[in-house]
Amino acid sequence: MTAAQDTLYPTPFEAGNGNQTTTWAECVAFYERLAARFPGVLQWRRIGVSDTGVPMHAGVVTADGVFDRETLQRQGRPVFFNNNGIHPGEPEGIDACMALVRDFCTQPARLAALGGTVFLFIPVYNVDGCVNRQDTARANQLGPEFFGFRGNGRHLDLNRDFIKCDSLAAQVFNQFFTAWNPDVMVDTHTSNGADYSYTMTLIPTQPDKLGGGLGAFLRERMLPAIYGDMRQRGWPTCPYMNLLAETPDDGIEDFLDLPRFSTGYAALHHTIGFMPETHMLKPFADRVASMRTLVEVVLDFTVAHAAQIQALRRDARAAAARQARWPVSWRNDRSRRPACASRAMRRFARPASSATTNGWPTTAASRGKKTSCTSTAAWTLCPSPRPRPTSCPRPGAK
Repeated sequence: MTAAQDTLYPTPFEAGNGNQTTTWAECVAFYERLAARFPGVLQWRRIGVSDTGVPMHAGVVTADGVFDRETLQRQGRPVFFNNNGIHPGEPEGIDACMALVRDFCTQPARLAALGGTVFLFIPVYNVDGCVNRQDTARANQLGPEFFGFRGNGRHLDLNRDFIKCDSLAAQVFNQFFTAWNPDVMVDTHTSNGADYSYTMTLIPTQPDKLGGGLGAFLRERMLPAIYGDMRQRGWPTCPYMNLLAETPDDGIEDFLDLPRFSTGYAALHHTIGFMPETHMLKPFADRVASMRTLVEVVLDFTVAHAAQIQALRRDARAAAARQARWPVSWRNDRSRRPACASRAMRRFARPASSATTNGWPTTAASRGKKTSCTSTAAWTLCPSPRPRPTSCPRPGAK
């Protein structure tokens, strides 16, 4: 991007102090301006309204200026979908997507690198929460200065509403997602609790749920490539810290992405989904930079392997059409416990007398130590319904 273009089209985050995120009104005005200036690159449109009547929008970017969904589907074009702002208190993806779309519009080489792939995005899914700005809902998060609220206008968590669709927003999303049928989805988030060294962690759709060739492709090809590319680009990434006990020393396990969550919902459509989780205790500017890098890494892989991903999805759909029995309850298979190198933490306990919260002892961590953690990598069919949990979520539970 030239200096003149940088002056003309900075995002609110870029124009700020590195610790500020866009408002909903600024975000909409930004995309409207880009769409008017670059109509051959970006199509911007309203897709519905929220529970409080706030407009919901989506954008489509293509290298050849074809935006009609039915035309693109007849052409067999791969679709990469970036969803942002489902929890507007976790806004890194909102700001990163604005800059990426701007660069598609202003950098011909970056646009051409899409090839035939469609870049589809929702800039802010939970628009109700985005307009409900404050600085207290995530008091322990390191920036930004002001941000949106987790719940929508009816205080529903949209990342629990993909199946029951109690909200108008979820109904709009279901129709939008089903119509576009994306091949790969990245749904951007920020973590909620555990402390560790990484700025970026990742929850993928569980390969077991994708099954067959598509699941094996994700586990054996796509995930190793993503972790390797993130490391090369300066943002080493590890699996999301869903802890077995109090610290990563005790191991981590895959997050059970039921269909009420975005990645579990994606699996119902044979879509490879990712839920990147930046670390809430890292500077906001670092979180935005790592989120943009993650989106671009997954996008670049999708562009390079689009034909194979589409073929595997076709095979998965054909196999599903023949399948008579489906697993509906899952448990963790702890017989498979691969070790993963992790720059996690070395913990030390501080007694209640020296550091307390209402008399409770705390666990602190020394950063930057490279350790080896044990992770549980798969989920298998549970032969009987899982018991309802009786304890509070572990640290790091999403």
